[in-house]
Amino acid sequence: MKVFKSDGCSWWPDGNYLSCCEAHDLVYFYGGSRLARKAADARLFECVAKTNSYTMAWIMWFGVRIFGHPWMPAPAFRWGYAHKWPRSCSMPKFEITITSHIADGSLTTIVAAKDRKDAERIIDELMMQAETLEIDISHVGE
Repeated sequence: MKVFKSDGCSWWPDGNYLSCCEAHDLVYFYGGSRLARKAADARLFECVAKTNSYTMAWIMWFGVRIFGHPWMPAPAFRWGYAHKWPRSCSMPKFEITITSHIADGSLTTIVAAKDRKDAERIIDELMMQAETLEIDISHVGE
């Protein structure tokens, strides 16, 4: 699996909503279920609407819903881009809840892991990249 790296607001100017895009990239990197993707896109919308405008939020939401699909061969912004392509939205066995503290408050995201070892590796990777994260891991599958 690749190491997480955000490209900011993919194919879009990095405005005052850059932290929204970076948090969204983190969730997109690991991927997960269809519901997790839908929730990630909704959080992006809310964050951009709060920091910029509803117009910008709608434009960006439409962009990620269309071009962020897991079946897109895009290497740096499709759902689950840490994994080899093609990959579908599958139900994860573990979900990791991450609360990132950003300028305007906090942003909670959920990423998926296939097993506890994968979840622990993801957490270790995240802890090396961020200073203020609150992390909780929960078992959601067999």
